[in-house]
Amino acid sequence: MKTFDIIVAGAGMVGATQALAAARQGWSVALVDARAPQLEWPAEGYDIRVSALTRASQRLFEELGAWEAMAAERISPYREMFVWDAGGRGHIHFDSAEVGEPDIGHIVENRVIVKGLHGQVAKQANIETFWPARPVAMQRDANSAELTLEDGTTLTGRLLIGTDGGRSWVRETANIPITGWDYDQTAVVTVVRPR
Repeated sequence: MKTFDIIVAGAGMVGATQALAAARQGWSVALVDARAPQLEWPAEGYDIRVSALTRASQRLFEELGAWEAMAAERISPYREMFVWDAGGRGHIHFDSAEVGEPDIGHIVENRVIVKGLHGQVAKQANIETFWPARPVAMQRDANSAELTLEDGTTLTGRLLIGTDGGRSWVRETANIPITGWDYDQTAVVTVVRPR
């Protein structure tokens, strides 16, 4: 049995961020994922999964030491954003010029975010990584959580954080309900290359 302050199940963007933030506060962290993070890819390939990071997210990634690596890859600033509610009645417009900033954030490929974060995870002595490692059992009480992995390894921690995605094994196993609905929409995502 391996003991940690915190177990983070899911090593994507959210899990890696949580693990780094906790480790920077001096906590021992087990970072678990069913797959090893993809940290290499063809230079000409683009990830169609992107995130619009705000300046606050940028500052957090700077504090965690990951932003410099992200900025060295492909990032694109955005200066305006229009947001509408699902019913189409309300809307808001953000403009960097109104607040005297050069931009309001950056569009970043998700894999670039993961790579930047995992570059820092690898440097943290108090983060131990487990992958590929699929959880198969979980026990909880008021003071701790125990996670058993497919290979028989048992992790125990004062806190278990499930960051393992929309179809979260941790959430389902803990019987935490969710509310969802079908948007009845389709999207086309593409990369445009100017000539």
